[in-house]
Amino acid sequence: MVSAWEFNESDGIHPTATHQYSPNKEVPISVIEALGVEFKSIPLAEDGSHADAAEQWVKQNRAGYEKKTKEVTSRAALGEKFESKLKNGYGEHFHSADEIRFNTAGAGYFDVRDASDKWIRVTWGPGELISVPEGLWHRFTVDTGEFAEEFRWWPTEKAWKRFDRTDPSAESAPSRQEYLQKYSKAG
Repeated sequence: MVSAWEFNESDGIHPTATHQYSPNKEVPISVIEALGVEFKSIPLAEDGSHADAAEQWVKQNRAGYEKKTKEVTSRAALGEKFESKLKNGYGEHFHSADEIRFNTAGAGYFDVRDASDKWIRVTWGPGELISVPEGLWHRFTVDTGEFAEEFRWWPTEKAWKRFDRTDPSAESAPSRQEYLQKYSKAG
């Protein structure tokens, strides 16, 4: 089940940690949804039909997202590339198209910026599909288990581009401007 909380910036531990305040400052999922993030819970099935159910959701809700990849993020699978993949995913960015992921094993966190430019940490576990809208500042990391297996969908006709927060032109990118117009009152 998806949950969210205010990200504790002063907690200088590894990105894979929970980064919660004590006591925890929970954030209602409705606040995350108001930012344009969508969630779908799809129970995992022994026969693998959960992958078909996730694919069906994507086809019904995202025209043009035909390309699907299966990815594993773990120290065992990536070896020496694990830390660099974590660092890349944890770099603050947005995309020129929605980011759609369906978790089949393991766990992680999506951090999203709210309307006040503060981080909100969102859990992401097995059977959970998440769609982060184009133009929303976010980042991703696995949790302390250092493992996530997922399906990702990519647009086939629209260019997929990543904009990093350190890029001075990012705020003026069409995806970012469209996001701000659509969700400026969110959070």
